[in-house]
Order: sequence, then C-alpha cells, then structure tokens
Amino acid sequence: MADAARINSELISPKPAVLAAAEHGLPAGAAMVPLMLDKDDVASLLRVGPATIENLHRTGQLRGRMVGRHLRWRPDDVRRFVEQLAEA
Repeated sequence: MADAARINSELISPKPAVLAAAEHGLPAGAAMVPLMLDKDDVASLLRVGPATIENLHRTGQLRGRMVGRHLRWRPDDVRRFVEQLAEA
C-alpha cells in the first residue's frame, strides 16, 4: 500500500499554511504535524481511496476517533499502521 518513509516525510513536511503560520510568530515546528487527519488526508497519504480507509476502520485495522460527528486519525496511528504493514 504505502512506503513508511514516504508517509513519515509527508506527515512532517511543511504545508503553505504552516509556513504562513510561522510568519505570524508560531514557534518553529509547532504546526508541522496536524493533530488529526481526516479520511481524505489518510487516503491521500496511503494512496488509496476514501472507501478503503472506511473499510480499514470498520474492520479495526486502522482505528480512528470520532471528533464531533467526524472520524479523525492521529498521525502516529497512521504511521503505526504503515509500520505494521511493513513488518507483515
């Protein structure tokens, strides 16, 4: 599915919004990693469709958390999932 090194680099690479936030006085690296990822973010990182992410969540392979009415994933949980795939 996905390469662990690529996932890791994409999780910590600066985004335009992060660079803009740095211009407004945020500490260096404070906003580098999003706190939570939505289904589309995770699908993009893993290079699969959103339906695959839903299936992985439904089967318990990639556990997410409900934030309000929305399903979200921590970057560490996605990273751990990819590492488990690499070990298998």
